[in-house]
Amino acid sequence: MATRKTTSVPRSAAATAHALLGTEHQLVLAESCTGGLAAASLVATPGISTRLCGSFVVYQIASKREWLGLPELLFANAPDAASASVSAALARAALQHTPHATLAAAITGRL
Repeated sequence: MATRKTTSVPRSAAATAHALLGTEHQLVLAESCTGGLAAASLVATPGISTRLCGSFVVYQIASKREWLGLPELLFANAPDAASASVSAALARAALQHTPHATLAAAITGRL
């Protein structure tokens, strides 16, 4: 059974997609706890391929380190892998790894 939080993701994604389509921005995502749900929800909007570069689904800390180059020290100093500092680092790294992106977002935490 879907929870209230997981069912709100597609609604939020639809609003985000429509807002993004009204800009020239190119969005890249780094997703952890959502496991790709944010990107999957965004692609339900026709035309979003002109604005969505893609999504790094980095659920494990090892993936965050290997795929996006986050330093091990970041995780040693952060309260947990879902902290604001890790989320900000994920967004910066996704943007650095996607040269044509102009905007990045990261999702960490718990659904």
